[in-house]
Amino acid sequence: MANSSLKSDFSFLSYKVDKLEMSILQDIGVIKFDCNYDNFEWNQSISIRKPIYFESIKVYLCGISSVVTLKPKKQKNKRTKAWLRLRIGMVGLFSVEDRIDEALERKFVSISAPAILFPFLRATCANLLASAGFGSVVMPLINMYKVGISVSSKENFAIAVKP
Repeated sequence: MANSSLKSDFSFLSYKVDKLEMSILQDIGVIKFDCNYDNFEWNQSISIRKPIYFESIKVYLCGISSVVTLKPKKQKNKRTKAWLRLRIGMVGLFSVEDRIDEALERKFVSISAPAILFPFLRATCANLLASAGFGSVVMPLINMYKVGISVSSKENFAIAVKP
């Protein structure tokens, strides 16, 4: 590979799914579900976990979590139970040569790292749902920049530092 003048402040090392919990309503309608989503709603929420910086090895541990639900659409003020609830979490390791300055660090752990992890989380959800018998489900794209800005602007947002 040719030498490049581009230099990155961090490197993406690896990721893992570290939380996975799926429950399906024990109902004959759910089990015989034929993957026609016209009368159903998929919902997804996402959150960014508090990051950790490990000083001794110069690595950031960043994570995201998501809850995905499938519910029949409401029918005239009738409450519906979720047919499916998937709770999933993913963490990633990112190395740095030296700890980056505070402003850049906040952006990295709240915007860049989650944006790198999100496609892996999205693909894992889609594959798991397909393997569980729910057919081809395309998880929506989420504006991770907007989510990250919201998270990093909170007063209690802090990066934990471990030796």
